[in-house]
Amino acid sequence: MDFDETVRYGTNKNIYFDTQGSPGRALVELAKKAARAVERRSKLAYRPVFSEQTLEYPLLYQAIEPGVKTILDFGSVENILPMVLCSLGYQVTGLDFLPYPFQHPNFRFIQHDIMTWEPKEDAFDMVISISTMEHVGLGYSGDPLQQDGGDKIAAGKLWKSLRKGGKLYVTLPAGKPHEQRGYRTYNEARIRQLFPNIERLRFFRKAGRFEPWAEEQDSSRIDSLSYSNYDALYPTEAVAIIEARKL
Repeated sequence: MDFDETVRYGTNKNIYFDTQGSPGRALVELAKKAARAVERRSKLAYRPVFSEQTLEYPLLYQAIEPGVKTILDFGSVENILPMVLCSLGYQVTGLDFLPYPFQHPNFRFIQHDIMTWEPKEDAFDMVISISTMEHVGLGYSGDPLQQDGGDKIAAGKLWKSLRKGGKLYVTLPAGKPHEQRGYRTYNEARIRQLFPNIERLRFFRKAGRFEPWAEEQDSSRIDSLSYSNYDALYPTEAVAIIEARKL
């Protein structure tokens, strides 16, 4: 891909920030144009990396069952998923350590460290957490460091907040159990230590960082999977999609 294609496909078309004639914004746009001119002259080739979000959001929409009205989204920051769900008519509560900038009549936000958050029991029809729990307790977003088991504590609190009969939908980076740069990777055994009553556990992986996603039917192949570059932007080469039911 050339530079113009990276700009075209790298733009988030779900949201646009109207600056209403801000002179500062005009300078930013001018600087962008200058940077793009330099990039075009460089003749560099760009390789696309499809993140795990390619799968996580479509599969979430499929997982939402009829009758669901209230949803807890743990890890709201840096995405607009709560706004999407609110626009579809769901009553959404967001929970995150960092502040969330968007508002909607159907949205309520709790800024809190999940390690000290005390959830109300049986409060939500559905609880979701996309690419978040792997970071808990590791200081990834400036949240307090937890010596061990931050993800287990978070899982227990999310489970407590879910009503009986409700569904928990969680996604995690999959692979050989590992901890690095503020996140963890999980195989099936490690996942089953976190969540009871798993109804459906699916793995998707890429043959390499720049390859397309495909479902992995043999979970044992996840056990030994190491990423090609754990420190890269969007390093994940396998993802676990977890659906559990509170009985």
